[in-house]
Amino acid sequence: MKLETYHSFRQAFLGANNPVAMSHIAALEKDPYLIHQTKLLLSHMRGVPWNVEHYTSQFRNAPAKQRLEETLLIFLLHSAMVVKQEIFNRTFMKPGSNDVNHVWVMLFKQCFETLTTLLYKVKWTTDNHKNLDMLVLKLIYQGQCRALRDFMKDELHIPMVTHTTQAEMYFEKLNELHISQMGSSFWRLLHWVAEAMDRPDRDEVAKQSWRTLMTYSLYRFLICGVCRMHMQTIVTELKDQLKSVTVSNRELWFNIHNKVNSIIAKPNTSYSKSELAADAEFMVQAFEE
Repeated sequence: MKLETYHSFRQAFLGANNPVAMSHIAALEKDPYLIHQTKLLLSHMRGVPWNVEHYTSQFRNAPAKQRLEETLLIFLLHSAMVVKQEIFNRTFMKPGSNDVNHVWVMLFKQCFETLTTLLYKVKWTTDNHKNLDMLVLKLIYQGQCRALRDFMKDELHIPMVTHTTQAEMYFEKLNELHISQMGSSFWRLLHWVAEAMDRPDRDEVAKQSWRTLMTYSLYRFLICGVCRMHMQTIVTELKDQLKSVTVSNRELWFNIHNKVNSIIAKPNTSYSKSELAADAEFMVQAFEE
């Protein structure tokens, strides 16, 4: 990376994007990765077209396995973009704090392994763990969105039912999603994991890993500051229940969902028992062999 490139990137990530400088860099640099990042900055614009109905009114209008795949992929890809942004921030805004990058990558790995184990009953092997580093390189450092799908299908042998999802289509812009776009899919993931946590056939180590993530780290993947604050507050209040091995996770997250709705004073958004039952019946279909 040339010094001019570094300073131009640093200014861009501080919010002072200079199209002329970016165009000059695109012609100056030969590294494909730097050229790719330059093009992203040049094409940057706010607002991402997003169909939230997949996670709201149309949630049960598609096969359960499809919705699970879409829900998991948006969380994992969005989390990868959060980690990528943190790495860039620490490169251009906080030089000298690169050791924290390793912590972010490890957090992503833990989420990925835990979720695939709980939701798909994946039994991770030594080779899977070794190859996970290559996935991180391709997905987070090189921006190869397809690497995640390929890893899930070829390495973990998860039977993928979609060819692509909207999260994959807008991978580089997932950090631009507004909470009204991202929130519904995140809630779906939490409720889906709750269903898996209540099943006796799910791996106990993965269950404990999820309890740890929920009570200590998962909120860090929320880019909405208010959402992070709400999640931290609730986790602090309900830590004993979240860490309990006997609690009904379905009921716990039903109560948490309505608690959050009341905190943010969302009108007409109470999550009813009948809606919970219908969603739960639908979600467990994705667990059928």
